[in-house]
Parts: sequence; C-alpha cells; structure tokens
Amino acid sequence: MWAATWCCIVFLAIVNDAVEAAESFGCRNSLISDEWREMVLTFHNKKRRTVSVGDQVSKNNQKLPAAKKMNKLTWDCNLEREATDGAAKCASYTKAGHGINEKVFAAGNTCNIETKTREVLNEWWDEITTRELVGSEVSR
Repeated sequence: MWAATWCCIVFLAIVNDAVEAAESFGCRNSLISDEWREMVLTFHNKKRRTVSVGDQVSKNNQKLPAAKKMNKLTWDCNLEREATDGAAKCASYTKAGHGINEKVFAAGNTCNIETKTREVLNEWWDEITTRELVGSEVSR
C-alpha cells in the first residue's frame, strides 16, 4: 500500500534513434500514464531543441552555442522501473553510472502530479538562466 507521501523522480535516458511518442511506451508501471511520460519527454526535447539550434540564452541574455551532437531523448522503461522502486521506498536514488538527477518532494492527497512535475522541470531548466554558460564551460 502506498503511503500518503509520494516521491517523484524524473528520469530519462539518451539514445541515438528517437521513436515518435504517439505510440505506447510499453512500460509495465500502470501508476504512470503514457500521457505523463509524453509530457515529460516533450518538455525535455523542446528545451533541448532550443539548445541544439543555438537559441538558448544563459545569464546576461547571452546565447549558448548550438549543440551539434545533441540527441533526441526517448523513454527507458527499465530506468523508470528502477526509479519507481527507489521512489516507493522514498529513498534517495542516485545510482552510479546513470548520470541521473533527482528531485524528491512530499505531497498530500491534493497533489496534482502533472502540475508538480512541470514545476520541478521548469525549476531545473531555469538554472540555465542563472549561470553564465559561455566559453570554456560549454562543450560544442
């Protein structure tokens, strides 16, 4: 039985060949809808596209250089399962070798997971505007 506290971990894996998300993701976890997966994936790919074409600005309104080798993201059901297992225990989940970032938050029965997820994603993405990421800090 799930406790009243939910832990949410956003996770994605990079692969070279993208699959259009209109089809089913095929993941076994019925607690996460394909609509939610699509929302998270679309958010990341739109933001990454902005970086890849050189339209992303950092601190002081300076544009970052275009990313020539930025791959489109696809969903990894195995990574989802690992993260969900960690979230069910409400434990910190940072497994070596995955290069994952996590955000854990407590929520009551009134939590709208899609709204909260969008807030977390925007919070992470907005970090790019608080740092001056030009020159030697940016790999092309």
